[in-house]
Amino acid sequence: MPVQLVKCGWCPRDCHPNELRYSKKLDCMVCPDCDCDNDITLGEIEERKRKKARDTAWKESCGWVK
Repeated sequence: MPVQLVKCGWCPRDCHPNELRYSKKLDCMVCPDCDCDNDITLGEIEERKRKKARDTAWKESCGWVK
């Protein structure tokens, strides 16, 4: 049975349905990187996404993402 990917309500990332959780602050289903219910700012969310993109690009031998 194929897995249906679901989009995060805050960023355009596709996630597995079991990864998403409801965020009270953003009032939608979000991925773990966008979850800001623990008093983090939206700037910190963006920093998390940039760090994850850098790590992923390096693992795939594509160099650093700027």
